[in-house]
Amino acid sequence: MNRFVKGSLLALGMATLAAPSAQAQSGGALLFNEAEADQVTVPGITADGTLRTIEAWVFHIGPFSSIYNTIIEFGNDAPFFGVLDDGQLDLYPIISGGTVPVGVWTHVAYTYDGTTSRLFIDGTMVASDVSAPPSGGVGMGIGYNAFDTPWDGYIDEVRLSNFARYTAAFAAPTGPFTVDANTIGLYHFDEPAGQTVIDAAGNNDGVLGSTAAVEANDPTRALVDAPLPVELSRFVGSPTTAGVELSWTTATERDNVGFTVLRDGVEIASYTGTTALRGHGTSSQPNAYAFVDARVRSGGRYTYQLRSIDLSGAQHDYPMTVTVEVQAPVEAPTASYALLGASPNPFNPTTEIRFTLPAAEPATLAVYDGLGRLIRSATVAGTAGLNRYTFDAAGLPSGMYTYRLRAGSFADVGRMTLVR
Repeated sequence: MNRFVKGSLLALGMATLAAPSAQAQSGGALLFNEAEADQVTVPGITADGTLRTIEAWVFHIGPFSSIYNTIIEFGNDAPFFGVLDDGQLDLYPIISGGTVPVGVWTHVAYTYDGTTSRLFIDGTMVASDVSAPPSGGVGMGIGYNAFDTPWDGYIDEVRLSNFARYTAAFAAPTGPFTVDANTIGLYHFDEPAGQTVIDAAGNNDGVLGSTAAVEANDPTRALVDAPLPVELSRFVGSPTTAGVELSWTTATERDNVGFTVLRDGVEIASYTGTTALRGHGTSSQPNAYAFVDARVRSGGRYTYQLRSIDLSGAQHDYPMTVTVEVQAPVEAPTASYALLGASPNPFNPTTEIRFTLPAAEPATLAVYDGLGRLIRSATVAGTAGLNRYTFDAAGLPSGMYTYRLRAGSFADVGRMTLVR
């Protein structure tokens, strides 16, 4: 589908965002939820030496929360095409560059012409290198595949080609891709329903999620539709032992990326960091939202207001406000399991790996080299809240390292780069 057209997205089954555009056109896209590790699985395809172009239209809700945010991956990093935590477009492990913006549709592409690898963002070449891409990855994941961070937003118009379609700056496409003799795979995501994702080239169909069955990690199908007005119909707040609980309902929404919450005129939460504040894109049905402000004190009086942000980035402040007085004591907020990443990254020779735990318990950190060999393992006496572990790479060569955190039933991975 054309992600570069004027219109908005109508969700099929759950919330979505709206699509920015320049000309009216209809079709489909997929919404990927990072928290659910949503993915499209294409099991019948292999990244062999004929793969020379990978491209797609993407929209990330933001921020890029971890090191490797997956657009497309074959096998395990053979190759990986995605976005780093600093916004750089990346074809792991050979090339990265530029900045992929959040909150807007963006065309991204990687090409290899037999001698030079290149990365493009909206038609601008942002990096080049004389390295060949890794190959041999069996099976393709769109949005997520193995170990890395799942995509959080939309992906559309995925095309794979057997030659370098772009070797210099070009005008970003203004319509859906078409199949030609050089197309290995093309995924429009225009199917109205069902689990199958059709390859327009007729080579390798895929499925929503990990299998053909309906699963929690199925992306959400969305359609372009005419925009509707945004209307806030209800906004209330009440004190609880957990803090001030706010709830509101929208009657309709148009191009609604999400909300920010203002307390006494100051922003305290945003859809970029709080999943519950993400908008429903374009919707003609009532949608309910809730948020708890846990950082209040007994005896305080607070006034709240809502602000919505649309796909163009425009902000809309609602005149409706809620004032809440907190009288009962408020319990201190508790942390959850989270791997926050390594800083600095890249590093030399030490970096700090940060993570949070809901309660004191042992946590295990294991570090692996680029070949998957265990380099170091440590058991940390974790405490409730924020924890820090300093990794010293003395004696290790430059390169990419993977670290894995395990605590209770929780597990997550990240990557860090040692640069001598």
